[in-house]
Amino acid sequence: MVIYCEVARAVEDATAKIVRAILQVGPSNYSLISRLTGVPPETVRYKIKEQLGRKGISLHALVDTSKLGLRRHIVQMRFTDKFKPYARTILQALHDLAYLTYYSGQLLTNEYYTIFNVPEEYQKEFHEMIDEMATLEIIEKYKIRPVFWTNYVSLRPEYFDFRAGTFDVDLKNLELIERPPEPVYESRSEKIKIDYYDVTIITALQKNALSTVAEIAREAKFHEKTAQYHYTQHVMGERLISRYVVNWIGDIESIRSNFVIYQRYICLLYTSPSPRDLSTSRMPSSA
Repeated sequence: MVIYCEVARAVEDATAKIVRAILQVGPSNYSLISRLTGVPPETVRYKIKEQLGRKGISLHALVDTSKLGLRRHIVQMRFTDKFKPYARTILQALHDLAYLTYYSGQLLTNEYYTIFNVPEEYQKEFHEMIDEMATLEIIEKYKIRPVFWTNYVSLRPEYFDFRAGTFDVDLKNLELIERPPEPVYESRSEKIKIDYYDVTIITALQKNALSTVAEIAREAKFHEKTAQYHYTQHVMGERLISRYVVNWIGDIESIRSNFVIYQRYICLLYTSPSPRDLSTSRMPSSA
């Protein structure tokens, strides 16, 4: 039993080291992760490709949308009673045609929280489109908030038991984060040139952050050396992928045996509204 426990702890330590390395360098370079952690490359590959997902661990590639010429907006919109039954259909159409990338509904209301990534040259048309939705009485209230920076806190490996797939937190000895992750500021100082290869690689990584360059090249029918060049020089060199985030989303068994609630917290800092703020708001600040 003692031998088993020592081996189990060693396995947990190895997995935690790999997760920490992923936060630094991403998940695709197994050799580099091996050098950083001392874990054999084949073990690294197995844990990343096979084991983490079974434990409910997901990896996400965070794209710096500002470097792609996009500006992010959070839009809270409340559908009228007439159009509430068609809200999801409308939002799906906005996703297909008008740069909507995320939405979620509020419980017991007609209100939706949405995120749009809009090309900088279409900012005016975007505001006009949302305003027209209100004019046509599709939505009754809305508020547009530009996003100036984003921040994400990853799972902290020291508080997760990777063998059991559960959190193990000693609240009495909980350590505060000394320095939060550096925010990703969404304002460009210079234009970044991107091409079809870059966009294809970024898209693949957003769909599956565990995709390797070789896998992306095969799927897209690129020459692997071409894909590797664009990944190294543009995607990573220009920090089009700002960093990777590791999250726990719950494995199947945990979700079946526990009641899991996903929550979103929004913190807003209010300043005196500019004329533009006033013109793009049809929702009270208290809403």
